[in-house]
Amino acid sequence: RRGIFLYFEIVGRKFWNLLKANALYFLCSIPVLIAMMFLIAPLLTQILLPQNLHDDVAMVLLTNVLVTFILYNYFGAGPISAAYSYVTREFTRSKPVWVVSDGFDAFKENWKQSLMLLVVDFVFMFFEIIAIKYYGSGTGSLNFILCYLMIFTFVIYALAHSFAYQIIVTYKCSFINVIKNSIIMTLAKLPMCLLLGFITLVLNIVIIYYVGSMDILLFCVVYGVFATIITKYPLEFYAARVIEKNIEKKR
Repeated sequence: RRGIFLYFEIVGRKFWNLLKANALYFLCSIPVLIAMMFLIAPLLTQILLPQNLHDDVAMVLLTNVLVTFILYNYFGAGPISAAYSYVTREFTRSKPVWVVSDGFDAFKENWKQSLMLLVVDFVFMFFEIIAIKYYGSGTGSLNFILCYLMIFTFVIYALAHSFAYQIIVTYKCSFINVIKNSIIMTLAKLPMCLLLGFITLVLNIVIIYYVGSMDILLFCVVYGVFATIITKYPLEFYAARVIEKNIEKKR
C-alpha cells in the first residue's frame, strides 16, 4: 500500500499506540506550550486580530490558544518532538517500537540538537513576527514584497520541522546540516508540503475553535490524544516516507 492508504492502514493497526504516543507527547510538551502562549502567541495575535478586537479579552484569549497550538503543531517541542518523531517513524516503517522506553531512549540520544532547534525556533519566530508586523504596517511596494517574503520564509521554515526532527533521529549530522537539509527537502517537495500544511492548518482551526470554545478539559483530551492523529502524524508520516523512499533505500 502507498500514500494515504498506507497512512490509514497504519492508523488502524497502531491506533492505541498512537493515542499513547500522542498523550505522552502532549503532556511532556506543556512547558513549551506555556512558553509559546506567553512569549510568541501574543505577538502573532496582534497581527491576526483586527484592531477593534484587541480589547475583547475572550477573543484575544481564544486567538492566543489557536495560535499557540498551530505553532506547536508545526514547530514541535524540542527533545520531546524528537522522541515522538522516532516513535512515529518506526510506526510508518512498520517496525516494532515501545512507545515509552524507545521514545525515552530517542529523547536522551537527540536532546542536544532538538533543544538547539527549539531555542532557534523561538528566536526565529520572535524576529520573523516582528519583521512581518513592521513591513506589513508600512506603505509602498518594497514593504509589501518584504512582508510577503517574511511570511513565505516563516511558512517554509515551519513546514521544514517534520523533516528536521526525522533527520535528527535518523542521521548523525551537524545542526547546520539538519536545518539546511530539512529546508532543501521541504522546497523539493513543496506542493505536497503546502497541501498537507494547509489541510492540517484547517483541521487545527476547526478543532481548536469549536472544541476549545466549549470546554478546556475536553479540548486537552481531544487535541492531546485524538486530534494529533490527523493534525501532526500526517506531517511526520510524509517526512518519514520521503526520507525512507528517496534517501534510505538509495544508500
